Amino acid sequence: FQPILWLEVKRRDAAMTGKHRVGIPKVDVPGFFAEGRLTAEMVRVQEAIDGDGATEALIEVARLCASCREPLRADCLVNYRRQAWQDLEGNVRLTIDHGLAFFRPPADLWTRRKALVRESLGPAVGQEARRVVEVKTRGPAPAWLGGLLDELALAPLGFSKFEAASAAIHD
Repeated sequence: FQPILWLEVKRRDAAMTGKHRVGIPKVDVPGFFAEGRLTAEMVRVQEAIDGDGATEALIEVARLCASCREPLRADCLVNYRRQAWQDLEGNVRLTIDHGLAFFRPPADLWTRRKALVRESLGPAVGQEARRVVEVKTRGPAPAWLGGLLDELALAPLGFSKFEAASAAIHD
């Protein structure tokens, strides 16, 4: 069980992508999404990341949430197993996700005090049999990686776990 929901706000500037994490205690998520309500516990969690800028960081994310046409809410859950590898320099990271299953959010999503494990989520509304392989590099991909992808005849294919889960929930 993790008592904190971590939101990642990603920004793209030309070819560079940046990401900022904001931690919100799960019990505070509905009020934060609906009204931008901040709590002392939220600020305390965020201070570990942003120090004195914690409140400003939370306010920025609350403004982003408020700019949506309708209040944010949990639409679906994705459960899967991940294997990850990274080179010693941190320039190449490879992940393989498998056993993807899609679930409706439980009614007690923000108040439950137990982990969101597959056994506690009820029946899956959909599954993805294929594995999702993701390769991330800092800078250009090393030559060996390009050669390996060519040798295996692998080409990039767009896939979103969220879109697949949302489609399974709403179809």
